[in-house]
Amino acid sequence: MERHDLVAAAVDQPEAAGPPEPEAIAGPDDAGGDDADLPVDNQDIDDRANVLNQPQMHPLGPSDAGRMELSQDERRWARTVKEAIEKDSEITNLSDFWYVQLALIEKGQDIDNVLDRARHLQAFRQEYGITETTSRGCFFVREFIKLLPGFSLSFSFNYATGHYVKVIDVAKFYNAKLLSTPGAVETWLAAIYYLQNGLNPDFCAIRNGAFLLMECDGFDWKTNLNLRLFTKLFQEMASAYPMLWHSVNCFNSGVCLNVLMSMVKRISPPEFHRNYEFGCATELGRLDTLYLTPNMEVANRRILGKLTVALERRYANEAAFSL
Repeated sequence: MERHDLVAAAVDQPEAAGPPEPEAIAGPDDAGGDDADLPVDNQDIDDRANVLNQPQMHPLGPSDAGRMELSQDERRWARTVKEAIEKDSEITNLSDFWYVQLALIEKGQDIDNVLDRARHLQAFRQEYGITETTSRGCFFVREFIKLLPGFSLSFSFNYATGHYVKVIDVAKFYNAKLLSTPGAVETWLAAIYYLQNGLNPDFCAIRNGAFLLMECDGFDWKTNLNLRLFTKLFQEMASAYPMLWHSVNCFNSGVCLNVLMSMVKRISPPEFHRNYEFGCATELGRLDTLYLTPNMEVANRRILGKLTVALERRYANEAAFSL
């Protein structure tokens, strides 16, 4: 892959000056939160830093009304989805936003697949106590960031390509810690659910799909891989959650990671694994040198700040939209 393509895929591009990001909302178990959970202010980043890092200062993504528009065919299919779900006594009625999200991903218009996804997601929400609120989402993501420091590198919007972007470091995924810490697996699964909500705040984002960038340098089979955990992820949530991954880019991937991804393909839905790219690289080396700036604490605050913006946007759109 060419250098300029990597930059476009890896770094969200700046927009015109906009409003400051709101503070991250405290979770349900917080007694007022703490300063480390608030988004970074622009002055916390050195203006002389590498230009590739500068776009991370900017507000998250566009929010114009056009991003919630549907074609006549999309609206018609979404209404069919709504009618089928509301006739099914086993499925609790969803919002019109969710009916559209299911319809945009299930383009084959297979209503049985749609109903299977809806049942699956309902079971997941009930099992893990999912409530569709910004505070609940930020709570779980904040706890997951604390659980595996350095795994979550960035959550952003790429203005060059028009996609939301999540960046992770798979060498920081310590399966032993997840398995040995009470409630950790549940926190991980819930955090991923809310992050995926944040990556899909409007219909344009759902239609376009998101980028997933994975730093793979240092990945180790024994430390970072547990197929039981990943099977649980896909079986309980990821295979049912309706979203498109526009591209999954593996940076500094070796043979081990390539073999792992071939295994993941067997348990993941096609919208997740059809667009893998291996062997990506940047001149700066590992992706953490690009995103953990000026340090991990500030990067974590930036992630939570931008996730807050994205979830607030999604839930506002969900409340306002009607088929």
